[in-house]
Amino acid sequence: ASSLGFIILLLVSFFRRFSYELFLRTYQALAALVTYFIRRHLPSNKAFPCVYLYISAGLFLFMYIS
Repeated sequence: ASSLGFIILLLVSFFRRFSYELFLRTYQALAALVTYFIRRHLPSNKAFPCVYLYISAGLFLFMYIS
């Protein structure tokens, strides 16, 4: 929850004004951290909930590559 709160705090233009590169890298790192913790909270004995996460990751990688 604190990672999501920090992401929202970073969206304020005051923080982006200082260094956009630092903002962007911090935002990307926190997004990866949130994704990791979402995966950890999904039930490990069922594959169906993980499908949504894998589809989202696949779409992100597809858009990143193309």
